[in-house]
Amino acid sequence: MADALRFQPAFRVNHDGKDGLYQSAAVNGAGQLVSFASTDPRVVAQRGVLARQRFEPSFSDWNFSYDLTPSYALAADIRAYGTYARTFKPGGINLNGVPSDTVGNHPCSRLGRS
Repeated sequence: MADALRFQPAFRVNHDGKDGLYQSAAVNGAGQLVSFASTDPRVVAQRGVLARQRFEPSFSDWNFSYDLTPSYALAADIRAYGTYARTFKPGGINLNGVPSDTVGNHPCSRLGRS
């Protein structure tokens, strides 16, 4: 019966690396760039919708995935098996723009990241 029991291992090593660039410009009705220095209520309101931003996020990480599938032959044409797997979800970067404070800093810039 020792031939009836089998183990099938598998593993994978993977590296994910992503780089991006987000740049937006906000202009008023006259085509002038919206400034963070302006206190004009119309400009302040416009900055609440879209503010000028530029950032270059980056992501890099190694990961290791594996699984083990034991199986057992119950009869000549019947096999029972189960699988245990450990996988990962790849990281990512968001290029949709981020909220900023009243002077145009986004949260990552305060944390020392871009």
